[in-house]
Amino acid sequence: MRRQLAPILALSALCTLAACATMDEESKQAPRRLPEATGECIVIRTISDWQALDAYTLLIRRGTADDDRIIELLHRCHSIKNVDALNFSSNDGQICDYRNDVIVAETEHCIIGAITKRSEAPNTSPD
Repeated sequence: MRRQLAPILALSALCTLAACATMDEESKQAPRRLPEATGECIVIRTISDWQALDAYTLLIRRGTADDDRIIELLHRCHSIKNVDALNFSSNDGQICDYRNDVIVAETEHCIIGAITKRSEAPNTSPD
């Protein structure tokens, strides 16, 4: 019985090592800093379009390029890269970064950490 288990255990160990070696680049990076609230709000009905830049960041378009905003989420939101529509959870028709307003992507609730002007945000060029 032990002789039969040895190859299985060895194969299992090799598979585990292979899985660890193929971790995606994002998970290898150092933990990112949490965004700081800027006191900025966006009136939801002014949003004309949006684009997920990554699992933490959204580009919000509102008319002209000067009105574009970057939303940084507090935590990774896996769904935002793959959804066709977003919902917003707010009490007064605007989303703000200082009161834990939420973007809902499918069933995932993503807390807004910071909203900044696109021109003031580093590394925000869309793909």
